Amino acid sequence: MNRLNVLLLATETANIQRVTQFLKAEIPDLNLQRVDSLRLLKRKMNSKNWDVVLVDAAIPSCRYTEALQAVGELIPGLLRLVLMDGLDEEEVVGAMKAGADDLVTINRLERLIPIIYSDLAMDRNKNGKEEIFKQYDL
Repeated sequence: MNRLNVLLLATETANIQRVTQFLKAEIPDLNLQRVDSLRLLKRKMNSKNWDVVLVDAAIPSCRYTEALQAVGELIPGLLRLVLMDGLDEEEVVGAMKAGADDLVTINRLERLIPIIYSDLAMDRNKNGKEEIFKQYDL
């Protein structure tokens, strides 16, 4: 598998340290970069090909829903995941309306890996089909 590029919008907290340690342990070839503001997120979005954006719902510098919308506008189709301490129904609905592809609680980090790899596999499959269509003029 190629290097996985993950952009994390979060402030440094114990929970985010857990997320970072978990991802580094589970994904051998990981490029994980953390930003702590919407402005920096937008700047980083333009500087690299990202595979996934993780947004901490508890980030104090901006509303996480704004961040999700900004990512969707800058790179449509990019996997957007929200990290939450717990699942509140209103928060879940708000995150999904803002464009979250999925939500993961800090206590269920093991869900991150299958979500990410499933999305990457679907992208490869989609890109492969598009190449076949181009190749055969379909």
